[in-house]
Amino acid sequence: MFDSNLIKIILGAYAIFAGIVCVLLWQNAAAPDANKNVGILVASILPIVILVFPYLKEESSTTHLNFTLFYDSTAKSIITGFDRDNPSSYSSQYIPMFTGFHGSDSLKADNLSEAQTKGFNIIENGILQTLMLKFFNNWDIEINRFQGPIARSESWGGGSKVSKETISSETIQQIFRDNPIIASGSLPPFNLILPPKTTITTEKRNNLFPVIIFDNPYVTVEISISSVSAITAQHGVWGFIDVDPKNINRYYAIEYKTALSLKLKGWKVYSPETYNYKKWFQNILDILKQFDWSVVDKETERNLTRKAVSKILGIANP
Repeated sequence: MFDSNLIKIILGAYAIFAGIVCVLLWQNAAAPDANKNVGILVASILPIVILVFPYLKEESSTTHLNFTLFYDSTAKSIITGFDRDNPSSYSSQYIPMFTGFHGSDSLKADNLSEAQTKGFNIIENGILQTLMLKFFNNWDIEINRFQGPIARSESWGGGSKVSKETISSETIQQIFRDNPIIASGSLPPFNLILPPKTTITTEKRNNLFPVIIFDNPYVTVEISISSVSAITAQHGVWGFIDVDPKNINRYYAIEYKTALSLKLKGWKVYSPETYNYKKWFQNILDILKQFDWSVVDKETERNLTRKAVSKILGIANP
């Protein structure tokens, strides 16, 4: 990769000499060969325009994740899975989804349709909770993950000197005031640090699907729920929900198809600063992957396998 500063120096020198040539032609417009020289100047620009034309095209990418909530039709409530005596991988991964609740009204639902609708608010709250807990000090961060003897852990920090935009918790609460969970004060009392000149907005597509939009001069990042579906867990959910023999249709898995989209804006697709914005997007994606069902399922399999092996070997407290 060429040094971007060297490229800028070369282009600056070229612009100066090109400017001098244009001034000379301007001042000597009546010269006998002025038409020919102007023609040469214009013709020399065309190949350059053709070469850089691809830079004007915006680039985009989208990654799809599956966020899942569970509904108990007998208890008429969305299930958190929190159980100190028998914790599950689901409850561990989904802690931010159910953090900051005031009372249980946000979980109560008389029917599946109401549970699906309330799930949008729960997921939106979980996304913001997670991002605020990671990007409270800087947006250009490095995340390191470790596997310890007891549990997995991670550390993160931001040593970059890039500028930033600070959004207060109160401002975010106002932006997402239509979400009753967030409006009640569920968010942590931290600032959300974003790239410079970044705005955060929200909208509902088709009057149902929430979208969180981060926009700045370089990129637009969208976190959107594109669809929702539900299916009965007649055989339970391995490592989380045991089937109810008296009512095999008691539990429902509600799946929310969540999309993370990155759009690099034209003119700046190959800007040196774009690298930091791509890393920021990748960090958001890595952070929110903890809710993807494939990740939860893999973690469940790992924990249950360790428990089964420990039981066979007679190891206490696996």
